[in-house]
Amino acid sequence: MRRLYEALDIDVGRADPVLPDSDRDWLKYRVDELVAEFQSTDFPLGTGLVHGDAHSENAVLDHDEWVLIDWDNTAIGPRELDLVGGLPDHFHETDEDRKRFAEAYGYNLLDWPGWVLLRDIAEFHSVGSYIRLAPDKPLAAAELRRRVRSLRTGDRSVVWRAIG
Repeated sequence: MRRLYEALDIDVGRADPVLPDSDRDWLKYRVDELVAEFQSTDFPLGTGLVHGDAHSENAVLDHDEWVLIDWDNTAIGPRELDLVGGLPDHFHETDEDRKRFAEAYGYNLLDWPGWVLLRDIAEFHSVGSYIRLAPDKPLAAAELRRRVRSLRTGDRSVVWRAIG
């Protein structure tokens, strides 16, 4: 969540912040809660090497073998973190895609009650890049507002769009 904290600090220092104080304060409060919960969570898969950005676009076929690329976020941590891409979220992956992902990994994270925490952390983390992009990209600013509104209201039906 460090990058989200940094983005919130950047925004508060802007002459014209992209977030209203109420949204920024709420995000910080909620992220503090998520971090505290994460620190007190027992992870059933234990600690190990975590890719940190495991999803289909970071897997390439090389001589008939799937290989993970983009190791920029590699760390030692709870192994469940690499399964976040298979969770139901605002991007609305299909149930079939999530099922195939879990079968390929050999563990269905949805069977663990703590999966909601990891989903929430991933979703909140994604807001940071939109805080950074919003001043120069109107589409990113609009997407930031949609994401924050859906997080604040708990509206899980909102499908988030990736804006680069």
